[in-house]
Amino acid sequence: MRIKDLLEFESLPGLRVLAGEQGVNRKVSSVSVMDAPDISDWMRGGELLITSGYTIKTHPVDLGKLITDLNRAQVAGLGIKVDRFIYRIPEQVLDTANRLGFPVLYIPKSYAFVDIINPVLTEIVSRQARELLYSEKIHNSFIDLALGEKSIQEVVDQLSRIIQKDIVFKDHVFHQTYLSHHADAHKLTARTTVKRQVATAEQSYGYLYVLNDNGQDIGKYERIAIEHASTVLILITQEKMSNREIEYRYRSELVHDILTKNYHSLEEIQSRAALYGWMFKRGMRVIVYDIDDLKMRYLERTTGSRPLEWIHEPMTQIIKTHLSTVFQCYYIHYSDTIVFLIEYASADEKTIKASLAQMNDEINSEIEAETGYTTTIGVGDYKSGVEGAANSYAEAGLAVKIGRMLGKQNATIFYNDLGIYKLLSNIYEIAEGRDFMDETLRPLIEYDEQHNTEFYQTLVKAIEMDWNLQRTSEALLIHYNTVKYRFRRTEEILNLDFSVYENKLKIALAICWKNIAS
Repeated sequence: MRIKDLLEFESLPGLRVLAGEQGVNRKVSSVSVMDAPDISDWMRGGELLITSGYTIKTHPVDLGKLITDLNRAQVAGLGIKVDRFIYRIPEQVLDTANRLGFPVLYIPKSYAFVDIINPVLTEIVSRQARELLYSEKIHNSFIDLALGEKSIQEVVDQLSRIIQKDIVFKDHVFHQTYLSHHADAHKLTARTTVKRQVATAEQSYGYLYVLNDNGQDIGKYERIAIEHASTVLILITQEKMSNREIEYRYRSELVHDILTKNYHSLEEIQSRAALYGWMFKRGMRVIVYDIDDLKMRYLERTTGSRPLEWIHEPMTQIIKTHLSTVFQCYYIHYSDTIVFLIEYASADEKTIKASLAQMNDEINSEIEAETGYTTTIGVGDYKSGVEGAANSYAEAGLAVKIGRMLGKQNATIFYNDLGIYKLLSNIYEIAEGRDFMDETLRPLIEYDEQHNTEFYQTLVKAIEMDWNLQRTSEALLIHYNTVKYRFRRTEEILNLDFSVYENKLKIALAICWKNIAS
């Protein structure tokens, strides 16, 4: 109940506002009688304080300080029996009340305190009872939806019918938006009057939006309905999460067995796949999304941070959204990797690679924007059937490993593009390899360090340009004759003739070895 409601009581016709009229919307939760000048120390907020003025009759001007203290204590208002002990309220006191928006009420001296206390408390209790009855009714209607295994959409529609306003629910767990019949998600900013988080202490499930063209706020009963709807939305979402987790666990076991070739026959795989409507009748390749620095950053997190699932989930959704536009997708999470099997009919490999490279660039950009993480992506070769998925998985993992060795973080590495690095990745740590690299390249590297030259970098670029000096000069933005000079001096320093194929191979191999070893 508010102060303005009290002024409309038929049983209290003499009440009126003396000052602070702008505060008549203050809520009244109880009534107290002033019996001491320091009464403000005992106020809890929401009281309508009534007084005969006896305790301050000798110094009415003290009412100004009392009003300031009561306002600070969040008291609803002060009712004074004027003409009983105080015959005139000083103007400065009324000014204080007006400045604070603190209602000061005139109470006729003929009123006993009980004449005010009884009807006010009766109305407060009556309103609380009505709220409880309404709350129980709304609660039961939403619980019936939950027990009847109704959908989130039906809860949104029910809430819209009850409060007669358009509703939008943005589900942050399953990344879906639910609209009541006339709601428009694009008008959220212009029409939103209430945005309520649907959450428990541990987890947020999304936001409920109440839309209203006239811009008016919602009332208490509408808020009660929103609270009950939020509770049921949490229950339904938790059940969906539980069901998804169970189904994901069984699907993941199948994907894991395919990747590790943990099955006895193709018939076994096809039979298990059929349970989920999977066919496996086309070729496959595997893509590994290895999350950069996840374990290190995860260990550095503050207490109470979200579990790993909250990192995997948005990433998986982003990847799936992109890949599923072209391919049939199956996936599994490991601790710091997300593995996708993509199924498609044999097609032009060059076109597929270009498409995947572009998709993965977009995927990494969205993942970084959404989560703050990036991924290094390894792509295995295309295999003609599900039985080849394990090999493609091994290739994708090796592509990530070699990519990281070469410093290619936050990039896409195709196994088919690795060339000689496929071989070197397995043997680069042997002593003979390090000796070979050191003996071949050390003279040139030391010469650069001693003479502040760039012969080694020029040689690396020449190899990248397939030993074409004209293209090398263009790539380095230096004169062709400068490249020719550096090339000739490099041959002299290394004591090698680059017109001999074996010497070119030796240098190229040593540089590859250095790249992967460093």
